[in-house]
Amino acid sequence: MLQRRFEPAGCVALLAQHGVRGLFAVPVMLQRLLEVPPPHPNPLRVVAVSGSALPGGLATRFMDGYGDVLYNLYGSTEVSWASIATPRDLRAAPQTAGRPPHGTRLAILGPSGQPVPRARSGGSSWATRCSSRGTPRGVRRNRTTA
Repeated sequence: MLQRRFEPAGCVALLAQHGVRGLFAVPVMLQRLLEVPPPHPNPLRVVAVSGSALPGGLATRFMDGYGDVLYNLYGSTEVSWASIATPRDLRAAPQTAGRPPHGTRLAILGPSGQPVPRARSGGSSWATRCSSRGTPRGVRRNRTTA
């Protein structure tokens, strides 16, 4: 259900009234939803957030109020989703941009255009450590052609 203007109290009322299970939002909408009590019971099963950086503290606060239903989608119009952080990923590392979706290969390129070697510390992939504060320099997604 689309609304011309986002109002947190009205959104919560519509979630409850219609048993909405999925919500697509930008981070500022999540921040504003935290200004009003969540619906009880909460019908949401998936909240997909994209469009700007998701601060780690906001991710945690939102999941504390609405449950572990938050997915941080990181990408662009040109490449689609480059990475997705699940609720489990966000609980473990609230600033994460997540991991590439199935079938997607990502590379961080250095100034020469060659892939940067993977980090050895911590055993996690660069995408797991990547902050959601902006587009990582030199991120490239291999495209599949039909």
